[in-house]
Amino acid sequence: MSDDGAYYDDLDLSVHVLYDDTTVLPDPVESVGSIITADEVDVLEKLNSVLEPIIAGLGDEPDAAYLAHPDWSAVVSAAADAVQVLERNS
Repeated sequence: MSDDGAYYDDLDLSVHVLYDDTTVLPDPVESVGSIITADEVDVLEKLNSVLEPIIAGLGDEPDAAYLAHPDWSAVVSAAADAVQVLERNS
């Protein structure tokens, strides 16, 4: 939430949910049956393969640094592919 109470997308929160809270990333296989289905593993592994190196390199930098990273378009593409599979299975 912003100071005025309006919602905004928070990359840090999203990363924590995927990597720390649910641990869907970095190892989607471990979440099969409890959070995801087996046919979602490949797209999530692809997402992790492009996102994790950026996280390792940038750490706690602000969202703007992530968005400006030269490989960020690969993250967006992999995330879009993952969304398609996840929505198809919902």
